[in-house]
Amino acid sequence: MLAENKVNVTLCPFQLNLLDFDPKSTAWVELEHGSTLYDLAKDYIPGHLIEESFPQSFSVNIIKPEGSHGDVCKSASRTKLDLGLGSFVFVDTRGLKLRALHQAIGAPIGTDCGADWYRNLVIFSPDIGQQNDLVLFCNDLVKASETTDEGRFSIFNWNLCRQIWRKEGSCKARPVESVVLPNKLKDKL
Repeated sequence: MLAENKVNVTLCPFQLNLLDFDPKSTAWVELEHGSTLYDLAKDYIPGHLIEESFPQSFSVNIIKPEGSHGDVCKSASRTKLDLGLGSFVFVDTRGLKLRALHQAIGAPIGTDCGADWYRNLVIFSPDIGQQNDLVLFCNDLVKASETTDEGRFSIFNWNLCRQIWRKEGSCKARPVESVVLPNKLKDKL
C-alpha cells in the first residue's frame, strides 16, 4: 500500500478570493522576486499610479545620491518610495491602465543569503486578449533601463545573492584630456 503524500500545488500565482477585482477576464504576467523585470516594474509603478488605486502601500529605502561617485548631487532626497504589498492601478509606458498585485506568499524560507519570503508581482491587463500589451510594457521597461545619457556613465554593483549586476547610479563622465594615458592610446578613444 502506498503512503499518501499531500503536496501543495497551485496553478495560479494569486488567490482569487483575496483580489479587489475580478481577474477572470484579464490576462496577467508573473514577475518573480529576484528577476530584473521584477525590479524594473517595482521601480516604475509608484511613479505612475492612478488616484483610484487604494489602498496604496509603500516602503521607503535609502538611495545613494547621484553625487556619491564624485559628481555634483542633483537631488536632495536620500530616500525613495518602493512599492509595498497590495493591489495597485497604474498607467503603463503606452498609457494603458494596468493593475498590479505585489504579494509575499507563505512562510519565510531559508536561502543562500538568509531568510526571505517568496514574493512576486503579477501585472494584469484589462482584457484577456491583451497579453501582448504586457509583453510590450516589459520590453519598454528593459529598453528604458538600457538607455544612456550623453556625457554620463552608469555604475553597476554585483549582487552576490542574486548573481546579477544591478545599476547603482550614474556619474558625469570626465573629459578624456584629464585621463593620464599615452597620447597614442588617447587618440584611439
